[in-house]
Amino acid sequence: MLGSDHGVELYTLHAWCERFLGRQFSEDLSARDWLSYSEQLFMMVTAGSVFRDDLGELTALRNRLAYFPRDVWLYKLAAQWGRIAEERAYIGRTGEAGDEIGSRIIAARMVGNIMRLAMLIERQYAPYAKWFGTAFSRLECASELKPILQEILSAESWQARESNLM
Repeated sequence: MLGSDHGVELYTLHAWCERFLGRQFSEDLSARDWLSYSEQLFMMVTAGSVFRDDLGELTALRNRLAYFPRDVWLYKLAAQWGRIAEERAYIGRTGEAGDEIGSRIIAARMVGNIMRLAMLIERQYAPYAKWFGTAFSRLECASELKPILQEILSAESWQARESNLM
């Protein structure tokens, strides 16, 4: 790594992978590997502009990590649907029990899970929380889903939250 007083750092691809990703990606990832890394990590490699790649190494790495392999993608889709199915009834159950805060927490978590499912369906890596809403807003389905999700989050009663999820 070469540094400067201006905060600019230059790395070889090998050094950058070691520094920021903690490993080399010279060989194909196993399904376990794909599932063990955060999607943000893959975004660090695949997003943004590349101005020079004379050797083609970065382009090759970006192509290999462009998105999950089909079997991993299907597994993640099934797992995400499972999260949604598991908690769907809890908004009403907590509301009926008089736990308004619990109902709101579950509704917010459901909204996040639906947004994450949309990212998977449109084959986009999900960034960390700071940029998650922004990334969701760029999806094709966002214009249709966003008003519904905002209704769920702003609903004053558990009945309204639940009806917007049905």
